[in-house]
Amino acid sequence: MRPTCSDCAKKHLSQATILLSEAKRGYPLHRTLALGHMAEAEEELVKEYPVQANKIRSRRIIMEKNPKDNNDMMQLIEMVDRECDSCAANVEICPTGKNFNHKLGKCV
Repeated sequence: MRPTCSDCAKKHLSQATILLSEAKRGYPLHRTLALGHMAEAEEELVKEYPVQANKIRSRRIIMEKNPKDNNDMMQLIEMVDRECDSCAANVEICPTGKNFNHKLGKCV
């Protein structure tokens, strides 16, 4: 499992927004790429923010079942911004191989 990075999750959701826009403009496979970025956003959060990761997952599943549903990602981006505050920049590898989180001041 990768270290949690809320900034990375927001970047994946932002990319999903762009790809959904492209899908509406005649590039239907870009929708599949957008769903993939949503899954990546989930993975970025699942370790420390499983509730938020599950909100993104639930939304992605709804979108997978309904191809006409091109939800505005801004609600999800705002949720991550508001509720998650960890970033990979705060994490480095400990001598034990675990991640050292500067914010927490310990290996996690």
